[in-house]
Amino acid sequence: MEDPEVSQLAQVFIRTLSVTNVADMKQAEAYIASAAQRPNYCLTVLKLVAAEAAPLEVRQAASVNFKNHVKTHWVGRPMDDLGNAAVPATPEPEKEQVKGLITSLMLSAPPPVRAQLSEALTLISGHDFPARWKGLLPELCERLTSADPTVVNGVLETANSIFKRYRNAFMTSSLNEELKYCQQAVTPLLGALQRVTAALPAAAAGVAADPAPL
Repeated sequence: MEDPEVSQLAQVFIRTLSVTNVADMKQAEAYIASAAQRPNYCLTVLKLVAAEAAPLEVRQAASVNFKNHVKTHWVGRPMDDLGNAAVPATPEPEKEQVKGLITSLMLSAPPPVRAQLSEALTLISGHDFPARWKGLLPELCERLTSADPTVVNGVLETANSIFKRYRNAFMTSSLNEELKYCQQAVTPLLGALQRVTAALPAAAAGVAADPAPL
């Protein structure tokens, strides 16, 4: 990890996983809570999630923290009538960097990490897709043409995270426009399904070199 901020944050997350030194664990948790209020924290913790050199348990803890941070800080909130403090929204330039990283990370992250990223992606897309995330669907459609089953599987999980908010939604004019926009994914999805279907007989017969990804 070349980024010193990411390296430092990794060490702090290691301390949060301690079961033998509760006081140190509490200090580390307090540090993370304080760091979360600073600019670029959302991006920094996502970079830690992406760091292959970090231990899996650290990446998983960071992914849970990232998801929770997105939940509270992506759009922020003003002080409420009960006196709860305002939560600042993630700055737009930082959001763009996060959105540029999370899609590719969904395709390569280990399953425990990907599960948390999927939930975070659902939250982000609920606020930003499609109007403020124009590049997402074209990127997914392009990646669906990959011959790598792992990539295709990651794209399908990403697509599910985005599109599941439309299930059981009441039709409105704005929803209708969004669904029309999303129809550009139909042809690539059909192509991916046809390729997987065509590969199944060979995999079942034991001809495929590595049928596990299917």
